Amino acid sequence: MKRFLFLFGLCLVSSVLGNEAIRVNSARDYVVLEQFFRTMLTSEEYGYVLEGIKPISIRLCDSLSNLNITKNLVSTEKEFNTTLLIHEALPIWNQLCAHQSKFVLKAVTVEDKESPFPDLELLFINVSKLKQVIAKDINLFKYILGPTITTQQITDQIVNSNESLMDILQYNFTLIGIVLGFDTHNSLMGGRIETILAHSVSRDIAPFTPQSILMQREGTHSLNFLTVERYGSYYLAQAAGEDSYFRKSSPHLCPNKGFLNLEDEIGAIDALFEPLPTSLFDNPKFIFGAYQGGSSNQTLFKRLQLTQKEIKKLLISPNFLERVLEKVSRKKPIIKINKLNLKDNSIPLNLSTDSWAQMIWKTAARFDEKGRKLAFLDAFCHPSPTYREPPSMLGASAATLEGLRIARTHLQEADTYFNVLSKEPLLEMIVPEKLYFKTRSSGRGKELKGEDSVRVGYTIEDISGDVLFAHHDTWINLFQVIPGFAHGIQGMHIGEKRTIFIHPIFAYGALTTLPLCMALKVDVHLKEIDPTSKAILPALTTINLSWLQQSSLYDSIVESLEQQPRYIGSFYRDMLEKMQRSDQKIIIHKLNKLAAEI
Repeated sequence: MKRFLFLFGLCLVSSVLGNEAIRVNSARDYVVLEQFFRTMLTSEEYGYVLEGIKPISIRLCDSLSNLNITKNLVSTEKEFNTTLLIHEALPIWNQLCAHQSKFVLKAVTVEDKESPFPDLELLFINVSKLKQVIAKDINLFKYILGPTITTQQITDQIVNSNESLMDILQYNFTLIGIVLGFDTHNSLMGGRIETILAHSVSRDIAPFTPQSILMQREGTHSLNFLTVERYGSYYLAQAAGEDSYFRKSSPHLCPNKGFLNLEDEIGAIDALFEPLPTSLFDNPKFIFGAYQGGSSNQTLFKRLQLTQKEIKKLLISPNFLERVLEKVSRKKPIIKINKLNLKDNSIPLNLSTDSWAQMIWKTAARFDEKGRKLAFLDAFCHPSPTYREPPSMLGASAATLEGLRIARTHLQEADTYFNVLSKEPLLEMIVPEKLYFKTRSSGRGKELKGEDSVRVGYTIEDISGDVLFAHHDTWINLFQVIPGFAHGIQGMHIGEKRTIFIHPIFAYGALTTLPLCMALKVDVHLKEIDPTSKAILPALTTINLSWLQQSSLYDSIVESLEQQPRYIGSFYRDMLEKMQRSDQKIIIHKLNKLAAEI
């Protein structure tokens, strides 16, 4: 389980303390805070928090050794520098603003606490606004978090706890939307979309619909961006033994009442989407999902636009930091420095030579194979223009490649298996070489003719005979299961026992926590039919697996795996060069020695 700890003893505020004027006695403190708040008011939503229209602004920061390096190096460099700035500003805020109770700057480190720059969750909180939005929807918070919890308890936990916001609010996206200032109705609608999105990469439970169905089936809904290239690598890597994405089990997600499937539900929510004013997409941005059907969003839009104008005025103020600190404490700050002597330049990185070497060494650990570690260190220590060519698939991994190979092998085995089945005279065919069944014992009760609610017992095996799931006696809705199962039991009589053979295109495809592209053998016993249920079945729609046969995909991954370490190593060397440190040769010498020991 992830451990969460406060970074630098950050700002735990007591409500009994009054707000005192903030004193700034150091020119460096002034420059750091000025640059920090200017960055956060421009690129984050701190201005909306300061102006009391938003309770919390949250930012998730990767550790510098695990930074998400993209093909847009300008954006990646900005992320790198912002992360450094955050770590510079946090202890200064703690030193100067620990007595403040109206606003809290809180950071929670996530794992890797020994890193000079660990992963962290950074929150800027307007305490009174937070209380206000929680109190407005306290019954909803009680329903999710417990009936005895109070507004003050939730506020105190968010402000003072060493847990992440997601953990505090139990991963409920509606509550998260509310504390982020999106309004109740928008949070309910957007929260449902976010919940479906989050469950698209989670564990499968046979015979229920694959959690990844939204990315394996083309659609016209707002989650159509869930592509194999973007999210499928999670499943492929899991098949190769990288299970870090699936350590938490989630309940199987079903459509809400009135919808046959998740696509229909998403489509209904999409139809209520209300475009934001275009001005809110300009810095300082305030972007969220707005939906019709609740109270009008127009009042909120107008407040946001007016606030945006105020933030822009604040950003060009000659006394920018003084005005920000006055909003924080409600008192004019005491500035004991000569601002005329300040220079408008970047803040030097306060990181030792050993810490720099440690950070780069930790980054090298991202690469499992010895050759790729050495390639990364070589690119950092001995830069070359040829190393800066970006890979076509930056997110690919050796596990992704292995998962693809496993999927392709299983698909070939399934095709061979069904080719043999097609020659079995005792099997009943539903779809040639894709879906068959045989009756093991007859039943004498009512025949299943499209009803969707049935009581069954079943055992689901792969073609090697390994049992994946089994249930002795349960009611299931057939429109919530894989099409091969739903259509494979049609025509059964109560009491009948049948074996169904399901090709992976009618089962779980290549993106699943079950064995990839595995054909299924299902022994099912029909025990009861709900005669009042409607004839609603999932369409006998196939999962497209043709992409597994594209040799260009494999070639692209192999080529990317060769390019990745050098491309990433070059980026970190560029960052070091731009800092113009005098100890570069010492850092490189340390890393060369470590590389020689691999």
